Amino acid sequence: MRIIALGDIHGNLPALEACWARAEKEGYDLIVHTGNVVGFGPFPDECVDFLAERRVTGVRGNFDENIGADGDECGARDPSPAENELARAAFEWTRGRIGLRQKRWLNDLPFEIRPRLSAPSPVSTGTLSVAVFHASPVDLYSGLRADMPESSFEEYGEAAGADLLVFGSALRPFHRIVGRRHFVNAGRVGRPRARNPATGYAVLETAGDLSATFRRFPYDIGRTLTLAELNALRVCKGALVVPIRDAAELHSLQFIGTGGEKRFFKGGRVAGLYFWIGVAGKMLCIAEGYATGNSIH
Repeated sequence: MRIIALGDIHGNLPALEACWARAEKEGYDLIVHTGNVVGFGPFPDECVDFLAERRVTGVRGNFDENIGADGDECGARDPSPAENELARAAFEWTRGRIGLRQKRWLNDLPFEIRPRLSAPSPVSTGTLSVAVFHASPVDLYSGLRADMPESSFEEYGEAAGADLLVFGSALRPFHRIVGRRHFVNAGRVGRPRARNPATGYAVLETAGDLSATFRRFPYDIGRTLTLAELNALRVCKGALVVPIRDAAELHSLQFIGTGGEKRFFKGGRVAGLYFWIGVAGKMLCIAEGYATGNSIH
């Protein structure tokens, strides 16, 4: 049996479309998503509608729960201050942009799902038991990391009570076997942060020994970046927030105050990075800063 797991989509419709096309070509018996359908990307409504129309089963992430239930913040717990600040700005933007029907769909997503499979269990004499959740089997925030000690995986495995645990949230995909339980992080469809902008998903094969393979492939990232950056300028605590990035990932944020004062996160990389304004065309202008570039545009 083949299971395809879609990791955090984060409002990135072109990446989701590319994953779906590849999955349809590859074939599967079951396809699931691990939550955080929205957040960061510029297509929250479109991603919700895409999954709803195709009846893709899945779970809610921290963005989904707090957008769907009118939470005060998204619950980001990243070690990077720049990431947490951007997550807060993305949450506010998504909350003001998403439609009521899509919001209700997010609110109805379950915390976990347990698909019924016919494959044999590696742990017992019964069939393979699967638990799909977003970050961990106990909450939406304390995610499982590849470098955690075995004792932590054992505790989470006991809490889930399943042979195969499928989840998202972490920065990079991984497959760990602890005891006879399998832990598979599906990675991210919409916002990978491993210095590789490609999208992808996890493929789980249950025939014989259970295996996990992580597919990576390109997609139309320009379509996402163009719309994202047209919508990306957000205001946080009275300052304009400008994401500073390269083609693969975010590195810092610039804050421009109402009086024109500017600041970056201390210690964040700035050299060689950019913020794209407008739609790519025949002419490219490189400006010293956002205000100059926006005036030229």
